[in-house]
Amino acid sequence: TLGAQPVTLVDLPGLYTLDAVTPDEQIAVDALTGKLRQWRRPDAVLVVIDATNLERNLFLASQLLELGLPLVVALNMIDVADKHGLHFDLNELTERLGCPVVPISARTGQDIDQLTSTLEKIWQAQVKPAIHPELASCGSCKGCQYSARYDWAESVSAATCRGDASAHGL
Repeated sequence: TLGAQPVTLVDLPGLYTLDAVTPDEQIAVDALTGKLRQWRRPDAVLVVIDATNLERNLFLASQLLELGLPLVVALNMIDVADKHGLHFDLNELTERLGCPVVPISARTGQDIDQLTSTLEKIWQAQVKPAIHPELASCGSCKGCQYSARYDWAESVSAATCRGDASAHGL
């Protein structure tokens, strides 16, 4: 339940992009876009991204933002990131993504209550993400369809993450 409301949480196969290649990926994309007959389009999306590999995961987050659904980003493995000297400007990350970002550790349960509360708020209010102008330009790229999106992910990561994950083998 979220608040007093019963909800259905669907755990979809993992993705790095909405450009599906495998059957599992296609099912996940179809579920997110409302193309599965047995499911309607979701009321909200919770995307779990790896704090130790922020830039790679921002590509998918950018595509999910453009679906226009209420979205919450769970920045998972925050405990591992902290241990390796990675620190995040969560206000800046939230601003650039245009949706709430909640640092969590699924392993320890750290801040899961905050994640649930945040998801409840955006779900009940149907708060849609505010697409940052820098991200909005990705969809209009006339060159490589991915180039602008990768550039955006790199710039967001550089502006919001301090520390060097590669120095720690992450």
